Amino acid sequence: FGLLTGAIREDTTFHPGDWRSGTMGMSSYSRLFAPRKRGENLQRVERLRVIAERLGTELAPLALRWVIEQRGVTAAIAGSRKSAHVRSNAAAGDLQLDAKTLQEIDAIFS
Repeated sequence: FGLLTGAIREDTTFHPGDWRSGTMGMSSYSRLFAPRKRGENLQRVERLRVIAERLGTELAPLALRWVIEQRGVTAAIAGSRKSAHVRSNAAAGDLQLDAKTLQEIDAIFS
């Protein structure tokens, strides 16, 4: 479960072998999941959730569609452990984002 799926909360804990626990020395941890950054990133997710609700979709397909729409991106890698996640991710293929919505999401992550 990734940050942009909405499954991670402020109190979510990770197994010590999971890079998101901060025990593996990966630079992505300090940018995404370190205590001082997690709250900021969860606020971004909540702003994204508002857009998803407005569009009648879930967070995961919205996030994937936004990634795919980025200049120079030709593919997005989405991990899925459950068939429901696969179906949710596949919905990104049918999702259409207009320029205004793309700009709105860009502003969340800039």
